[in-house]
Amino acid sequence: MASEYVHDMTSGNIPGQLLAFSAPMLVGNIVQQFYNMADSVIVGNYVGARALGAVGACNSLNFLFFSLCSGMALGIGVIIVGYQDI
Repeated sequence: MASEYVHDMTSGNIPGQLLAFSAPMLVGNIVQQFYNMADSVIVGNYVGARALGAVGACNSLNFLFFSLCSGMALGIGVIIVGYQDI
């Protein structure tokens, strides 16, 4: 791997580096929450209470699916980067 893409996270301002490392995940979660909020408002105002209950029941399944996909992608990325160093 090219040394220009390697960043040493064990030295320097550790909290700042951790915040920068986790910022994309944080932004993605905030966007997902805005999507769920907009979905609830639209369904609640235009479809009805039963549909709003269905949206609320599916939000946890939606979160589980996206968390699983995100975790798998991160894990596979670690494996791929590890094999590139061999």
